[in-house]
Amino acid sequence: MAAKKRKSTSDGGRLVVSKHKKAFRDFEIVDRVEAGLVLKGSEVKSIREGSVNLKDSYIRPLRGELFLVGC
Repeated sequence: MAAKKRKSTSDGGRLVVSKHKKAFRDFEIVDRVEAGLVLKGSEVKSIREGSVNLKDSYIRPLRGELFLVGC
């Protein structure tokens, strides 16, 4: 049985599971915010399988919180 490849880590040992690569090319990034997510059920399974897609997603501020929309 072949050993699984480990995903590379960056940012001090943290695992980066997804990036919105086109955002930096298509938009003017004014501010950068690092945030955590609450995941449930199939969302966790998708991340473990490496099938995360942030295409066409964006952040919307609402009452002092940031919400990920369109993913």
